[in-house]
Amino acid sequence: MEFSRLLDQFQEEIFAALTKKSIALQKEGKTIYNMFVGTPDFAPAEHIRNALVEAAKDPENWKYSLRDIDELQEAVVNYYQKRFGVTITKDMIQSCNGSQEGIGHIGMALINPGDTVLLPTPCYPVFISGTQLAGGVPYYYPLSAETNFLPDVTTIPDDVADRAKYMIVSLPSNPSVRWVRRKCMRV
Repeated sequence: MEFSRLLDQFQEEIFAALTKKSIALQKEGKTIYNMFVGTPDFAPAEHIRNALVEAAKDPENWKYSLRDIDELQEAVVNYYQKRFGVTITKDMIQSCNGSQEGIGHIGMALINPGDTVLLPTPCYPVFISGTQLAGGVPYYYPLSAETNFLPDVTTIPDDVADRAKYMIVSLPSNPSVRWVRRKCMRV
């Protein structure tokens, strides 16, 4: 089987490279604390596992949905209004099975080949691969300690900003990042 030439534009994914490095270090007898990707290497709390078991027993939870249900859309509309003071409508909502799924495919819905997409650097690999699979051209804007890892849009040239189709904003506010700082930065 011949694979798509689209795959030629990708290098080894960073998390795959980190996993290889981690395995090699473990074979050398080193202790590795895995804190990347946000995937835990420990079991969820017992009450969470129990809730999952109970939810799995309910036949209503086994239906396949081809669209977002009204209750979900209303909850999202209400959340944005309450949390951010932003009014959105149901037609502005599209759920997905995880953020990587959504980010990996959003370019296929929003951009045409050659369109510019503003991406932070550093960033998750799916930001890049989703853009490239849709034929987009990444333009990287820096996240740095000097700006508290917040985007500094003044560093983006006007001509790039004018032609950009969208911008992915990734902030260091992930709960796992806060946990790592609190628990591990003391080491």
